[in-house]
Amino acid sequence: MATIKIVYFASIKEMLNKESEVLDLDCPITIGELKNLLSQKYAQPELASTKTKAAIDQEFARDGDVVDPSSSKEVAFFPPVTGG
Repeated sequence: MATIKIVYFASIKEMLNKESEVLDLDCPITIGELKNLLSQKYAQPELASTKTKAAIDQEFARDGDVVDPSSSKEVAFFPPVTGG
């Protein structure tokens, strides 16, 4: 089993009232699966939205991208970026 740091930004950080946490993962998981897991854990369906953006080790990631706990160290979640 390996640990991975989960970091939250902007409105997601405010919604969960936390900046980060550490999760123990024993096998690879996709970003989509991780979003669903966290959505259920915190009863926040917005987390599972395809609009919620993610990064693995500071590289943008899609819902189908795999987080491998043996090599990945951090996953970040943030709301869609808007501009004006």
